[in-house]
Amino acid sequence: ATGEAKVYQTSTQLYVGQSSLEQLLNPTAAVQSDRTVADQALLATTPAVAEVVRKRLNVPDSPEALLMAVQVIPDSTTDFLTIMAKGANANFAARLANGFAQAYLQVAGGDLVNTAQSSLRSADQRLRHVAAGSANAAVRLGLRQQIATLEGIVSSPPSVGQQLTPATVPGTPVSPKPARDAIFAAALALVLAVILSYLFDRSD
Repeated sequence: ATGEAKVYQTSTQLYVGQSSLEQLLNPTAAVQSDRTVADQALLATTPAVAEVVRKRLNVPDSPEALLMAVQVIPDSTTDFLTIMAKGANANFAARLANGFAQAYLQVAGGDLVNTAQSSLRSADQRLRHVAAGSANAAVRLGLRQQIATLEGIVSSPPSVGQQLTPATVPGTPVSPKPARDAIFAAALALVLAVILSYLFDRSD
């Protein structure tokens, strides 16, 4: 495997605990579900995010090609995503991982504002259709509070997450591994030798 190309791998971690509108509207609610965090992992690997990365890094690769070099892993117990990137160049692998982290935050932030704007229009319409009077006072108050929160999100978008540990440039490749490959080859040769010996014994 002396001619095998070197592959470098590195990773970065993202906190996405405030990535949903529901979480921002209800700060006292429980942390996000596993499914919500998994949804954020899917968002991080969409062509829209990859296109932002392509422009940020100013590379000729297509979004699809960039996505093939990246894996996003949601944590099953916490609100964290791990973004892993591989490449033939150690520097580029680190830039790619960090690029996807920042692009995710940009795209997720834009999606949050768009959702807040849509929810704001809906809340305004509901408020106009709620009749005045003491019987509907609590409903109107709740809608006004929701509208105020949504207006704040639209005018001053909050952070939807944070990159905790930026990816570093890896010093050694993850493949090829000459020593590991040699051990595997020796073990395989031993197994084949045992099988052949058994077959020869049977044939005799």
